Amino acid sequence: MADPLRALATPVEPVAPDLRFATRLRARLGRALDLPEGVDMTEPTPPIGVVPYLAVSDGREALVWYADALGAVEFGERYEEPGGRIGHAALRVNDAVFYLSDGAPELGVVPGDPSRPVTTSLVLSVPDTDDALRRAREAGAQVEREPQDNPYGRMATIRDPYGHRWMLEGPVLAEAAPEPIHHGDIGYVALWTPDVSRAERFYAGVLGWEFEPGSTDQG
Repeated sequence: MADPLRALATPVEPVAPDLRFATRLRARLGRALDLPEGVDMTEPTPPIGVVPYLAVSDGREALVWYADALGAVEFGERYEEPGGRIGHAALRVNDAVFYLSDGAPELGVVPGDPSRPVTTSLVLSVPDTDDALRRAREAGAQVEREPQDNPYGRMATIRDPYGHRWMLEGPVLAEAAPEPIHHGDIGYVALWTPDVSRAERFYAGVLGWEFEPGSTDQG
């Protein structure tokens, strides 16, 4: 029995290219050759999901800081207002994307304040938590929590100079991997009380709980 694909095959015949297509292609290649070195040759794939948009007090300085501290790489076209204010910039850290702009109080957008509590934390996946923390610390980040192993990963927490809180999450070190969490185990519980010292004495005396210093004065 003959091969049906061979039976249906037609001989390959040269086809003259469409002149309009050839003209457009030559023009497109000519424009590409005139682009400056290092420019994006294609539009990046738009991010999927929620993208944080950070407002900062000094956009130009922040772009340098995030590059030094987090290894962020700027991509796409930056928008600068006539007065020099950064209206939009896009940054990528590994597979994560976030946007950045200077504050614009007239639009209701104010920059973060390092002296005030935060309402949002950003979780950034990193290949090495300790190395990422070292890099951020050297760049001037405020370290809120040193690296700690958890069943879900090794995490450290920083505040950047612009008031934003980052949780650096990477794989647990092999030699310090904790016991995996099981169904029914308590993974994390926050117990709020108006008097920490009194509550500590109560739970220690009644339930035999033991305590160790936390990452803040009250926890």
